[in-house]
Amino acid sequence: MREFLNFTDNKFAFALGNDTNIVIHKYLDLITFGNLVSLMSNIDFVDGEYLPQNGKIAYAIKVVEAYVPGLEIPEDIEEAYLLINELGIYDAVINHVSDTEQYQDLCDAIREAQEFEKTKRTGLNGLLSTLETAIKDFNFEEVVAMLRDFDPAQLENLAELRELADVFKNPRKHKPDGEGDMPVTL
Repeated sequence: MREFLNFTDNKFAFALGNDTNIVIHKYLDLITFGNLVSLMSNIDFVDGEYLPQNGKIAYAIKVVEAYVPGLEIPEDIEEAYLLINELGIYDAVINHVSDTEQYQDLCDAIREAQEFEKTKRTGLNGLLSTLETAIKDFNFEEVVAMLRDFDPAQLENLAELRELADVFKNPRKHKPDGEGDMPVTL
């Protein structure tokens, strides 16, 4: 069990051994709070790919950095994660702050920001994929041929306009290979 050296309303000192002490803040200022939420909202994405395993490691490191300002943490993620876990720093931080309403708000804000980012990115990717498929399947040549021969003075023949609209609404039905082609004369 680690020895707690000093406790105040916002921070306490924590003995690591070898005469090394750290000071853990109980509360974050609003700028640090907002920066941590913003950073964590994007942490699960690497080159546009969703990798949630990154978030757990990054969360531990970034929480320690936020609540223990001035602590020198290695830049190498593996070393940093090992340091904060093996020395009990992460557990000490969580034990010190987890009972505060601000920490609960921080967890909620991070969770909501991550969910929003995940929905936005995966939803957008799904939409782009659907749009790409629709563009690939769309028979532009048939529409251009119809429009080239179209005379606005011949609007009496609405059936032909419906066929043209059908080409826009159902591009897969009008494939250039001849399958499902609908002959249209204007």
